[in-house]
Amino acid sequence: MLSLAIALVLMHSMSLVTYEDKLVLNLNSIQRGIILVGGSNTEILSILKTEIEKYDDIRVESLEKRKGENITDFLLNLQYQNLAYFLENYIGVIHLSTEGNGNINFNIYFSGNIYHSSVILLNLVDDTVARFKMGESSGIETTYVPIRRYISDVSPTRLEYFAVIMPIGLFFSIFFYIALPFHEHASEFKQLQAIPRTIFWLATFVFDAAQHFFVCILLCLLQYVLMPSELYNLSEQLIIIASIFFYGCSYLPIIYSLANAFRSISTISTYMLFMLIVS
Repeated sequence: MLSLAIALVLMHSMSLVTYEDKLVLNLNSIQRGIILVGGSNTEILSILKTEIEKYDDIRVESLEKRKGENITDFLLNLQYQNLAYFLENYIGVIHLSTEGNGNINFNIYFSGNIYHSSVILLNLVDDTVARFKMGESSGIETTYVPIRRYISDVSPTRLEYFAVIMPIGLFFSIFFYIALPFHEHASEFKQLQAIPRTIFWLATFVFDAAQHFFVCILLCLLQYVLMPSELYNLSEQLIIIASIFFYGCSYLPIIYSLANAFRSISTISTYMLFMLIVS
């Protein structure tokens, strides 16, 4: 469990959770550019131009110079004349048209090269309509809510901290299970038990496997509490715990064999360490 905590601290310390600053979605965030406006309702156009001119370095140009072209062709011609200038400077187009029943339609063309231009132009129109309907003191402000952004530097290489540290901790954990068979072999206590050898070792294996399973359950709970989902999700954590359980169970017969082959713990630990390095 200590190895799990160390691995998680190492990996989690390399990740950073930050919160973005809020962003007011108006022309201040664009800083400079050109907005083309035009239409038949002069009163709303006047309010719209006034709103745009409040922002420094944002210019208003009239659509009247398109000379009968439709807006799409006019914008395409501007691109043909100077594509780089068009992409860098033109924020969008706002065109007003009045229907026979008096309804006013706003046609908005926005730049795909400028972040948030569509939302900013839409908010600009909403703000203009609010001032037209409710007076100059009215207005609408739209704010982009701060979002939680996970900036992670946990690369696959750094995830290997988990893959390296956990087996080392597991090695020392499994080494605990050698105590019982080693002392039993050294004291020859097994000879006093009138049970077949197979049943004895099978019972020992089941007992040790049950202990190891309990340790894995505790490890799973600790891992679930401490492990950020950005590193390993729950299904991956369960796979890790299952691997640890079966890895430990596969080591138990080897431990029993070593316990019966040697009479020195230091010799057994040397062999176990060699197996850890090789594996």
